[in-house]
Amino acid sequence: MSDNNVTYDFDEFWAEKEEQDKKIKVLGTVYSLPPSPRASVILKLMKLKKEVGKKAAIPEEELIEMAEEIIGPKEMRQMFEDGLTIKQLEDVMRKIWEFYTPPQKEDDSGNVPKSTSSKTGSS
Repeated sequence: MSDNNVTYDFDEFWAEKEEQDKKIKVLGTVYSLPPSPRASVILKLMKLKKEVGKKAAIPEEELIEMAEEIIGPKEMRQMFEDGLTIKQLEDVMRKIWEFYTPPQKEDDSGNVPKSTSSKTGSS
C-alpha cells in the first residue's frame, strides 16, 4: 500500500504532537522516560494484575522486565551498579506509573466513581 492511499497517517500525527520525554533522577543520575509507555508493558501489567490480583505485589522478575522496557536495559544496569535496591525500584516504578496514569476525577461527594463511562461511553 503506497502512502498516497493512506486515509490517516498516525506517524505524522504523532510526530506533530512532539510530546516531551519525562525525566527522573535516581541515585544521582538523570534518566529520560518515553512520553508514553509501550503498549506491551501495559498489557503485561494488566495480565499480571488479573493473575495475582490488583492489590498484590508484582513479582520482582516481572518488575525488572517492565522497568527495562520503560527505562531501558542499559539504564537499569546503571541503576543496579549505583546500588538501587528492589524496594527503591518499586518506588521508582510506582512513580513512573503515576506519570502514565491519568488522574481520576472525584464526584461531588469526594469519591472516585467506579464507572468508566468517560473512557468507554458505557456505564
